[in-house]
Amino acid sequence: MRVGIVGQISPHKGHDDVLEVLRLVPDVECLIFGKGSPSYIADLMKRSLEYEISDRIRWCGFVREQDAIYPRIDVLLVPSKCDDACPTVIMEAAFYGVPTVAYKRGGIPELIKDGETGFLVDTIEQMAEKVRLLM
Repeated sequence: MRVGIVGQISPHKGHDDVLEVLRLVPDVECLIFGKGSPSYIADLMKRSLEYEISDRIRWCGFVREQDAIYPRIDVLLVPSKCDDACPTVIMEAAFYGVPTVAYKRGGIPELIKDGETGFLVDTIEQMAEKVRLLM
């Protein structure tokens, strides 16, 4: 199973929480799409080595075409730590039939029908639980 996170690679987008989900769900591969601060990306890579999950992470860089992203993932993770009003990645994933597991923040609850088009969660542990359920 492949989960993915799409967009700017930045602390406010929750990439560090994705690493924690991978620690809790060992049979999952993660594709990371986007670009961001080289120092933050280096920190994430270092942590993935420390957590012994680096072999399950694919750094895909910035990819413009949605057809090159969503068909490659089974679940979209949106662990945003900010109150994003309308994360377009959720709508893009839905177009491709890809469910989203996301934190209940900002406008996200208006984009996901909990239990139907994805899941709304509050914690890393709940995100991992929903990924396991979707497996």
